[in-house]
Amino acid sequence: MTHTTAEHEPLRQRVQASLDRQGMMQPLGVKLLAVAPGTVTLAMPYSVLVAQQQGGFHGGAMGALADIAGGYAALTVAPEGMEVTTVEYKINFLAAFQGSPKSGNASSSPPPRWCMWRLTASARTAR
Repeated sequence: MTHTTAEHEPLRQRVQASLDRQGMMQPLGVKLLAVAPGTVTLAMPYSVLVAQQQGGFHGGAMGALADIAGGYAALTVAPEGMEVTTVEYKINFLAAFQGSPKSGNASSSPPPRWCMWRLTASARTAR
């Protein structure tokens, strides 16, 4: 797990203040773990709110976390007072949920406890 250094504390405060205003992220329990220019690390705990019917993290919940992490990575390189918004993102899930549906168990092992995203953004002016 990464941590925010003292020199990046103002960025962490900026991102945390925005995250605190995110209505969707609050019930999902999303936590800000680290901030640096162009990079944020967020985590979402596993719960019934983010589970799909087979017991794994729902792709929509992971997509929402990726969206907000990308936005906050961009916010760390945006000028003070400026906000950012997602125009587009794409996710490819590289592994399917693995379990044992024929036995009636959602998974042969406990579900993951956290879903974490670390995204990096660079400063670029939109045209």
